[in-house]
Amino acid sequence: MLTPVSKCIYNRTFFQNGGKVINNNFEKIAKVLVVVLFLMTAAIPVAVIGASGGGETETNIHLVYTIPFTEPVLKENTLFNNATFTTVNMYGCINMGQGPGTPELPVYSAKILLPYGTELEDVTISGTSVEVMNRGINLQEKPVMPYQYPVPIGHEAPPFIMDENTYTSAGIIPDTLYDVVGVDYCRGYAILTLNIYPVTYNPLEGTLFYYPELTVDISTKQTGYINQFFRNIPDDRAWVMQLVVNPEVADTYHARATLDYPGGICDPSDHYDYVIITKAFLANFQAAYNWTDLINQKQMEGLAATVVTVEDIINTPAYWNTDPLFNDTTAKIREFCKDAYTDWGTQYVLIAGDQDGPAAIPRRLMDYAYESNVESDLYWSNLDNTFNSDHDNDWGEEGDTGFDLYSELYIGSIPCDEAQDISNWLKKQIFYTDAMDKDYLDNAAFYGGDTGWSCQGDDFIDFTLYGTNDWLGPDPHNDGPWPSWLGFLYGFDTWNNSNPGMEFNTSVRWTAEPPNPGWQGGSESAAIAGLKNAINNDLVTFIFGIAHANSGMSLDVYDDDWESDYHNTKPFFIHDYGCHCGDMDASDDGVLHSMLFHSDTELAFGCVYNTGYGWGNLGSTNSSSALQQKLFVDYLFNTSKSGGTMNWQLGKAQAFSKDAMAPTINWDPSYGTWRGIIESCLLFGDPAQLLKPPLVPEHNIGIQTLSVPDHVNPGELVYINATLVNTGKNNESNVHVSLRINGTEIDSITIPSFQKHTSQDVSFIWIPALGWYNVAINVTIPGVSENVTIDNEKSTVVIAGPDVAVSSLSAPPYASVGVMSRVEADIANLGASDEMVTVTLKVNNTVVDIITIWVENHHTEHITLVWNPSSEGTYPVTVTAEVAGEVYAGNNERSADVEVMISQGFVLLVDDDDGDSYESYFENALMAAGYIYEYWNRDSQGCPDASYMAAHMAVVWFTGDDYTSTLVTEDINALSTYLDNGGKLFITGQDIGYDIRTDPFYANYLHAIYNVDDTNIFQLNGISGDPIGDGLTIEISSGDGANNQNYPDGISPTGGSTAVFQYQGSSHYGAVKYEGVYKVVYFGFGFEAIDSNNQGLRTVVMQRVLNWLGGGSMNTSDVTLDDMNLDFMIPQGASTSGTVTIGNDANASADLTFDISFESSRDVDWISAAPSNGTL
Repeated sequence: MLTPVSKCIYNRTFFQNGGKVINNNFEKIAKVLVVVLFLMTAAIPVAVIGASGGGETETNIHLVYTIPFTEPVLKENTLFNNATFTTVNMYGCINMGQGPGTPELPVYSAKILLPYGTELEDVTISGTSVEVMNRGINLQEKPVMPYQYPVPIGHEAPPFIMDENTYTSAGIIPDTLYDVVGVDYCRGYAILTLNIYPVTYNPLEGTLFYYPELTVDISTKQTGYINQFFRNIPDDRAWVMQLVVNPEVADTYHARATLDYPGGICDPSDHYDYVIITKAFLANFQAAYNWTDLINQKQMEGLAATVVTVEDIINTPAYWNTDPLFNDTTAKIREFCKDAYTDWGTQYVLIAGDQDGPAAIPRRLMDYAYESNVESDLYWSNLDNTFNSDHDNDWGEEGDTGFDLYSELYIGSIPCDEAQDISNWLKKQIFYTDAMDKDYLDNAAFYGGDTGWSCQGDDFIDFTLYGTNDWLGPDPHNDGPWPSWLGFLYGFDTWNNSNPGMEFNTSVRWTAEPPNPGWQGGSESAAIAGLKNAINNDLVTFIFGIAHANSGMSLDVYDDDWESDYHNTKPFFIHDYGCHCGDMDASDDGVLHSMLFHSDTELAFGCVYNTGYGWGNLGSTNSSSALQQKLFVDYLFNTSKSGGTMNWQLGKAQAFSKDAMAPTINWDPSYGTWRGIIESCLLFGDPAQLLKPPLVPEHNIGIQTLSVPDHVNPGELVYINATLVNTGKNNESNVHVSLRINGTEIDSITIPSFQKHTSQDVSFIWIPALGWYNVAINVTIPGVSENVTIDNEKSTVVIAGPDVAVSSLSAPPYASVGVMSRVEADIANLGASDEMVTVTLKVNNTVVDIITIWVENHHTEHITLVWNPSSEGTYPVTVTAEVAGEVYAGNNERSADVEVMISQGFVLLVDDDDGDSYESYFENALMAAGYIYEYWNRDSQGCPDASYMAAHMAVVWFTGDDYTSTLVTEDINALSTYLDNGGKLFITGQDIGYDIRTDPFYANYLHAIYNVDDTNIFQLNGISGDPIGDGLTIEISSGDGANNQNYPDGISPTGGSTAVFQYQGSSHYGAVKYEGVYKVVYFGFGFEAIDSNNQGLRTVVMQRVLNWLGGGSMNTSDVTLDDMNLDFMIPQGASTSGTVTIGNDANASADLTFDISFESSRDVDWISAAPSNGTL
């Protein structure tokens, strides 16, 4: 008998119609999503999800989309070498190859929002293909056009390339219908990014097929997981909805995550929208302009701002990581950014410091296929994942699943070296912020350099200037048509046509090439002179350009010339997508410093520059750099995306451009040019800097802030406060302010008089019943048509009633049969009242432990549950928190998989690395190899004595980078005694030989001869026939190892030992082993440095070492508990009694009795107690 499966189905068809997405077959009524139960033959509506007040949750939710495709158009294309190829263009798709020289075929990209509390389980794409009508084109004689390398701006085109192996293959290209780019979180919303391939090609047969329609079935599993960065605020929701193709799914998102970073600088009771990060000596400087001026300015804009020093960040233990790869200054700043985002509600971060020098704040250096080590601030704005899941020396490269595609913070940099730099920049920034002169605010200038290609500089900048839903240039579709998911992108002309009286002056356009209509110039000298004249006459406020550039040049002009020849008195903003003009490592600080810091009046108050290469296209504007600049402008002028002029902030426009480009991340597998721009195109300036339209609106009252608790008690009085701002030219009267609950007005206030350029606070009271609600403040001016209406309402979700969450779960990846395992979790009480919470641990849906805890409101309790696995296998482990009367239960559960094995032995792991953090390399390898361990910290616990070591199967001892105190006398004495009594030791460290080579212990117990301090060789071969090294080749300087081997010792065996590993091309050995009364394995290099990529070599080596030492089986003799938790809930001052049986054999007959008493305390930590009878 088949069991019916419950599914939630969202049916939707996407029609590609003039760049717009039209909904069809999707019914949304009162924000209720219909759940359909499939019973094989009938579809019966049975429940609702997302209704106010809660609802059923389903375990499987499917998003089903139908995407139609038009038949591709084939076109012959004869190249300069008289070779003729066929281009394949399909409406709504961009053309890409699988590599340089491979066929260029259509790709359709989509960003799809997954429902709240779900995780991706599977993607299925299906359809029926039909052969493309070739219309007389013989695809064997004129094959599909091969994809060519992109071209860095200012470079000549590379030679034409065609992969003959691919074109003589009978295989189908591509061999899949889709690729999952990834599931990434943007402000806590889960977004699936897909690339879909609707055309297939057989080169050998010369056949081409396409899918007229593809059905995309996205299966998600309801896990209750809430991303740690989900704040459930309207601004985040609006940001995500304009990124995805299915914004209605945002209606499923409601209860926020537990926003409580453990420890750290940020006190959750404080609130800072804007944080400046700088070095201590620049935190409180005195100059004509300083941070106080910026903080006061932000306060006037409704943003609370503060300064935090790098020194305070790196000295905060909460930001430290035991993994050295994620424990540098850059990583600690990232942890602070997470803390500020969650505990302060921070939105904007300004990094005030250069990449080097005394004010250095090191950005993360990222990689893409064409270029390495480009400075990136993406690491501090996109806070999910790690950007280095493969744990190597490269950050953000293709194939690294740790890349995070979407932003949480708006970020900007000013790469200052000294206080005067900051003062000069601030004066310009404040000048622009205070400006009200339309003749200054309306000046937009454009510059196109000599690209040397058929697609010229003015073609690229026309793409920025004009609204369009197509690529521009002499051959707009040379790499395929316009991707329909981009829609129509706005330009300056779009804004000017829609906003009479607020137009930008776009007449300043200079090009170094034959001019397009509306442009001037025709030579580089004429273009440079023309733009310089406009700047020196203060006719330029915005500059958008492309030209030759490097770290000392922007828009064809060197930094020295910018400083000596340009004398504007009103600063400008510049966006130049030339190569490397944002390089912060330039030896003389480069053109970036000239722009921002050279003067307190001249040149720029902000820049968008590349720290890597800028990218173009020979025949069209289809390039990563061109699209980034276009999306930046589109965000400003398309008010359905920006929400209006009050959101024309530099940081938002920059973040939008990169978030919108997420589907392109893996386009161009040859050079990685789309990834490169996402990584290296940076904003240098104030991320909250508001760009101004050329005219202040006649009428505009907006809601600046809305303040209401997100969790309240039902039946109690709630205060709802809001700040309103009149940014228009006129004083207003009888302004109507409305309080709306779930869309219905329940109260209102009339403001009789509201003066221009002032703010007013309003307050409402409300008594909610049990449930969750959308609470909104709306403002209107009766009888007046406002110029901007997008800011007339703000809303948030409020939960009235209990709400508890399992905010984190820590389950061991491995557990051992018969050995007690700990499962830890954080239980958060998000509600407004204290609660008694029942917490359950389930394994394979069977309850194995249960406790009841008391959690104060807005607090989190850390709990430990225990489980004694009885058999091998992979088990789902789930922690559930429950409380009576809860309104929303979607965040009450978290799960993880635990692999249970039969333990091979119990090892003492001695961490003697002098305070470094290499233990994780050993811990992970031990567990993966099947060995459980006890961790011993030599620094804090001292030297373990010989008898304690003997209580374990073996001892693993590592010394890390230490070279002066690897083994001190106390260690040597304890180890000698341990070994003399039959001990088994694995000891590893790159400088053990260097440090103790003269001590008799080295030769007599480690059985090694010290040869050299540094072999400078990082590959070792295992000795043939050796039980540990046979058949292995290891690398100790790259990949996911510790990469810390500066002095790998060269050693030789002695006194009966034998070699295990030998350095490649050398007579020196890297490891020896000895067997006699005791067993020893000694590595003259650090085990932690072994690259484990692909083959899990660290695990293999660890397993072989310990198996040789005597592991491989274990007679489990572990302490047992019955009951496994002492779970008492008693009033303060009262007493109770209970019995727990503790033993080392589940069948023991004797009881051990403990007496425990306490008074006047609710929280008890029982560290240890001696039994009054019996023996363990």
